[in-house]
Amino acid sequence: YIVDVGKDIDVVSIKVKPDEPENTVKIDGEIVTKDDSYKKWVNLKKGKNKVEIEVEDANTQAVSKYTVFVYRGGKDAVYLKDIRVDDETIGFDNSINFYNLELDEGTEMVELNAVTEDENYTVTVNKTELKASNITRLRLHDMGKYTLTITVTDKETGRVGIYTLNIYLGIPVTPDVQGAINAVLKPNQWLIVNGRWRYNDSKGDPLKSTWFYDNKYKRYFHFSGAGNMQTGWIKDNGKSYYLNKFGMMETGWVLFEDKWYYLGADGAMRTGWLQDEGKWYFLNEDGSMETGWIIKNGKWYCLNNDGAMETGWIPYKYKWYYLNSSGEMEIGWTKIDGEWYYFNYDGSMKSGEWFKYTG
Repeated sequence: YIVDVGKDIDVVSIKVKPDEPENTVKIDGEIVTKDDSYKKWVNLKKGKNKVEIEVEDANTQAVSKYTVFVYRGGKDAVYLKDIRVDDETIGFDNSINFYNLELDEGTEMVELNAVTEDENYTVTVNKTELKASNITRLRLHDMGKYTLTITVTDKETGRVGIYTLNIYLGIPVTPDVQGAINAVLKPNQWLIVNGRWRYNDSKGDPLKSTWFYDNKYKRYFHFSGAGNMQTGWIKDNGKSYYLNKFGMMETGWVLFEDKWYYLGADGAMRTGWLQDEGKWYFLNEDGSMETGWIIKNGKWYCLNNDGAMETGWIPYKYKWYYLNSSGEMEIGWTKIDGEWYYFNYDGSMKSGEWFKYTG
């Protein structure tokens, strides 16, 4: 038996009238009696609800079984649980049957997963039935619009639900698909596609996986394999580069997440010792600038708050230290400006005390 109720109905009463009052009646495994008027209230979820009824004859113990399917939402309430593309949600809502999805040009294949609410549901995509996993891979070719009709069939009742997914490859959602394609193919200019900046070459093809120098802005830009202008940190040929929020390649000092980095004239991030405007700095392997005391190759150095290497006398925690012209902290006997000084193994100068030296 099939019953349709409105989508706002969240509970129904199921009432059974046995032939004989002595017979045992169960609704969803729960016995109901004459005192209950052989009635039970059943909560409904959206879509299909299955109610099992059993009536046992008091004399013969024969059991008659009945199934009532209650569709909350009516005859079209055969719902999927989710639709995912490459394991990402498309903003699915089972009460919405029409979806649009934008994908970058260059996407050659996607994985579609139609997640069912009921094990008795089968799924077809453009009339091809999916296997039990309800996952299929779709191959995409040229820029344009691809329409997928996803049909859900309830094997127990024959009821059907239909969803439509339009995939726009390399163009924005639009009723004028050819016009959008023509707009994207404009040569020698910047344009926005699916919310991202691109630059088309003289043939109207987007630049991909390459650097581009724009004479108007006098700056370099880089484009991903999908043809989108990149921002932030990128790797190219083993080197790191930083592109600002406008996509322009940065050079010189850059502050990123409260750390300083140095990018050469070619834009490549520097590491190790760096001399800039007559001062020395040290950049870690991740490119971040060091400050404070550091030890390199067994030698101690001190970098001030600006990262510049110190030389000469410096006070540190009420003690004096001496850094030679190479920035190395001195230890032991050292002659400075014609005077001899002695520095402990931690680099602090000895003063105002006798000590025994066995050198």
